[in-house]
Amino acid sequence: MIDDSRPTTILKALPDLSGLPADAPDVPLRPENAAYVIYTSGSTGRPKGVVVPHSNVVRLFSETDRWFGFGPDDVWTLFHSYAFDFSVWELWGALLHGGRLVVVPYEVSRSPRDFARLVADERVTVLNQTPSAFYQLLAEAPDLDVRYVIFGGEALDVRKLDAWHGTGALVNMYGITETTVHVTWTPADGTIGVPIPDLRVYVLDEDLRPAAPGVVGEMYVAGPGVARGYLGRAGLTAQRFVANPFGRPGSRMYRTGDLARWVDGRLEYFGRADQQVKIRGFRIELGEIEAALATHAAVAQVAVVVREDRLVAYYVPAGAADAAGLRDHTARVLPEYMVPTAYVALERLPLNANGKLDRASLPAPEREASAAGGFVAPRTSTERLVASVWAEVLGLAEVGVRDNFFALGGDSISSIRVVSRLRASFDVSPRDLFDHPTVAALAARLSASAGAAVIPRVEGETPLSFAQQRLWFLDQFSPGGTEYVTPLAVRLRGPLDVPRLERVLSALVARHESLRTTFPAVDGLPVRVVHPASDVVLPVVGEMPALEPFDLSEGPLFRPVLVRVGPDDHVLALTMHHIITDGWSGGVLMSDLAALYGGAELPPLPVRYGDFAAWQREQPIDVQLDFWRERLADVPALELPTDRPRPAVQTTAGAQTEFVVPAPVAERLRELARDVDGTLFMALVAACQVLFHRWSGQDDFAVGTVASGRDLPETQDLVGFFVNTVTLRARISPSVTFPEFLARTRETVLDAFAHQEVPFERVVDAVQPDRDTSRTPLFQAVVALQNAPQAPGFPGLEAADVAQPVVSAGFDVTVEFTEEDDGGLHGSVEYNTDLFDAGTVGRLVEHLGVLLSGIAADADRPLWALPVLPDGERELLAAWGSTGRPSMAPGSWSWSRRRWRGRRTRWR
Repeated sequence: MIDDSRPTTILKALPDLSGLPADAPDVPLRPENAAYVIYTSGSTGRPKGVVVPHSNVVRLFSETDRWFGFGPDDVWTLFHSYAFDFSVWELWGALLHGGRLVVVPYEVSRSPRDFARLVADERVTVLNQTPSAFYQLLAEAPDLDVRYVIFGGEALDVRKLDAWHGTGALVNMYGITETTVHVTWTPADGTIGVPIPDLRVYVLDEDLRPAAPGVVGEMYVAGPGVARGYLGRAGLTAQRFVANPFGRPGSRMYRTGDLARWVDGRLEYFGRADQQVKIRGFRIELGEIEAALATHAAVAQVAVVVREDRLVAYYVPAGAADAAGLRDHTARVLPEYMVPTAYVALERLPLNANGKLDRASLPAPEREASAAGGFVAPRTSTERLVASVWAEVLGLAEVGVRDNFFALGGDSISSIRVVSRLRASFDVSPRDLFDHPTVAALAARLSASAGAAVIPRVEGETPLSFAQQRLWFLDQFSPGGTEYVTPLAVRLRGPLDVPRLERVLSALVARHESLRTTFPAVDGLPVRVVHPASDVVLPVVGEMPALEPFDLSEGPLFRPVLVRVGPDDHVLALTMHHIITDGWSGGVLMSDLAALYGGAELPPLPVRYGDFAAWQREQPIDVQLDFWRERLADVPALELPTDRPRPAVQTTAGAQTEFVVPAPVAERLRELARDVDGTLFMALVAACQVLFHRWSGQDDFAVGTVASGRDLPETQDLVGFFVNTVTLRARISPSVTFPEFLARTRETVLDAFAHQEVPFERVVDAVQPDRDTSRTPLFQAVVALQNAPQAPGFPGLEAADVAQPVVSAGFDVTVEFTEEDDGGLHGSVEYNTDLFDAGTVGRLVEHLGVLLSGIAADADRPLWALPVLPDGERELLAAWGSTGRPSMAPGSWSWSRRRWRGRRTRWR
């Protein structure tokens, strides 16, 4: 910066200013004079200063006024550093309109809770945020009272805004420093919208020709917002600020390096075209990080890339170097957001035919999971097999014999996939993997066995599975219900070939016999009837079909419908009865549909669902039943406080509340689980059991969970009702710490899943709990983690899951978590509306959030000391304790009356 500014004088000490005039000198200014220089990351390791004149800033606000109507009553925050050009919008937005500017202290800006309080206390009306910062704020304050929330600085994921219940409009503005803060405007809708009126945005191909609508190209920006150039960098200015062939002679446009396309007059953003990237709202030149790392004496060569929104450094060592040393070195010369999170040593950097770095060939970074001593390659055939299966399931390039399965990212679902693959050659159980979590230990444990398929093919008629038989009898008791109707839908955007999709559905029905099975009664008992394959007729309708009951005896139990939303926009809705499908089957269906639609040939299925049902009924389970009799003897029912008396006969009317667990909290739960060789699922079960204990006052109860029922490799790709319900008994000692309780929960889960093959119906018959028609036997609450493999996209189409509304509930409460790409968790609580009000469940969710955050902050407290009450309820209890009669303001609660509104909830 000093070199660029060429100062005539540098002050090294503060001079005596007492004799100087108090008034600033009158300096003539013209609109074209420079207003400021902001530095952005440079590709050579040297940042570049962007020179922006006064006129650019003035027209930024005059041209956007039609959208906002800012005025003197508006209150703005200066949240961002003045080195980030978003601050220009914040500073001058307030000052040019006579508004008030609240300068946010740095420590407050780092605390979403404190910042939310400041926004409320100062009655802020215009809130400007990068999406990353707002996601954290939203978890703390989903209902801020502002006029506008304006996003900028990085790509916005509108899916993460579902929890917003504030009064203000959400606005997304794409922009870059070289074009004066903002370029486009739109209500937050997933696009970057339309250009500011005095700017022109061109989407061009490599030859600077306009790309056709719908075709991705590079964005160029022209008009009065374009900066002068880079201070003292004439050559670089000429490269990026280029002649505008579409404007008047002599006009310029800025080459953004961003990819986009025009769709219906609006711009859709597709990321960076060059090596400049955005991380957490900051523009970064990867070359600047490489230049910093290259100054380390132990680094001979280096390349930095972005993988899954994190920076990864690859280096060729010139001496002794480790990740910790390189991280410390980089942190001393670069800001925190530019410090790579992973460091990979290579013998050489891969090059392409032109002698340039081949970034696509850089290996995925191995997770830091090996024991001290570094990577050790597998030595025996068993170790090589185990390592190859782990690498395949976890998506890793290689796995060493000292690597820990759970430290590598393994979890409950991936453990099932590993065991399923190894069972083709070995006698192995999920418990073996948990008790022997390294390659060397598991390989030593395994004993060779026959590799033939466990489930034999059956000729002739096959029975119903135990789970199917239970659902059939339940349907006979209450025919015409929809509680077991299972909807599945995927939105397909793009040129859909409907006749081709119809043929694919026909092939799908021919492949999976469950989709063409019915269950009539013969002499009062159900039989399975598999119908011949036939062509599927795909109805095309204008709206999503309503949930309608199935006739199990007549069928069909598979109803595909295509909903036409608009041109090149459809929803494929597949509705089935639960008796022929489960959650895993949904992924199988979508995977097969996508592959068949793309013209792939699927390998034959080794067995059919009927073969599995016949095999299941022949399995000896006496020893496993003894386990369940002993484990669940005299288990009490969970008595959560309800808003209404429990009906004499259990009902299924249901609703759902959603929430989000932030990534830092979820990651801390993963760390706690890894410390006891467990999984995130085990930590979530333990946390929910603590919550239920605190709500019910019970130290002994059970919760349910679901097991895929697909331990055998032959069942992995079948559509059918395999899922089984497993009971997890909780015996809670309030004085133990959470890690101690988590270790006990790990043992409970492993023991239960080692006996998961016993159908739940047989467990109930063996345990013989007191029959109570008002509730489900053995447990009344369910905890589940959904992290089964996701289906791939359809070739040539943009595919996205369509959420389905919850209208029924099989249990009192079901808490379900789903892992998100950012490391956080999406959660939902499904509840019986004949027992609970939405406000009560909202409070349960809020307590769960406080508990999980408390565990993440300090897990070593006794269970009784872990927090569950939010600040407002703690203050109410304190008032009650000090006065004996608290003030019951609207919105507060008591055990007898609650005024809560159901809402999506997020917490920090």
